[in-house]
Formats: sequence, C-alpha cells, structure tokens
Amino acid sequence: MSITYIARTTETFTNPVNAATTVGSSTAFSLNTAVGAVLRCTATTGSAAVVVKFHVSDVSGGTTYELRDATNTAISMTVAPLFAYELPSQLFAAPYVTITTATGTANFLVSTKS
Repeated sequence: MSITYIARTTETFTNPVNAATTVGSSTAFSLNTAVGAVLRCTATTGSAAVVVKFHVSDVSGGTTYELRDATNTAISMTVAPLFAYELPSQLFAAPYVTITTATGTANFLVSTKS
C-alpha cells in the first residue's frame, strides 16, 4: 500500500485589496476555488483597528449585497494592522467579495489555499 500526499497550494494576490467606506471605492476580489483564505491587514487609517463588513456579487463589477448570517446579522470582523485573520467560511460561496469599513480605509493582502 502506498500513500500519496497532495500538497495544498497557496496563492497571495499580487495586488493589495483596499477597503473603503463605500463598496464602489473598495477592491473586489475572487476566492475562486479556494478552500480557505487569510486576510493580512497591512494598514488602516490612523493605524487603528477598524470594523470591516463583507459584500458579495455574482459578477465582477455587479450589484453587491451585504453578507449576513442566518440570524440576519452582518458578517463583520474587527481588524488591526500587522495581524492576519481567517476569512469567514460564508465568503467561499460567493464568486466576488468586496470589503467595506465603517470609517476610514484599510489595506489587505489575501492569501488563498486550495
């Protein structure tokens, strides 16, 4: 009997993902067939922690919808610079994702695992 190990591949987006207070000013990105992803916060306005919310769309540049859970609560995270965060599992069902902030801006690098 032999065991075959299949390594998972990791990809980091080459362009930073920028979050702003409006969806139109935020960078949309696709998780494609990823099974997991890490969001690394590289900067926020004033280097402070910010709350981010996620919006999803079925086409690039299409109408976005705020992502909510089964209790109708917005999926959100508080992020701070120089930390990494696991992306919520609900995002992997959406073809395109946009991140917004309540105030200010935030910049991220996204690494996906497939």
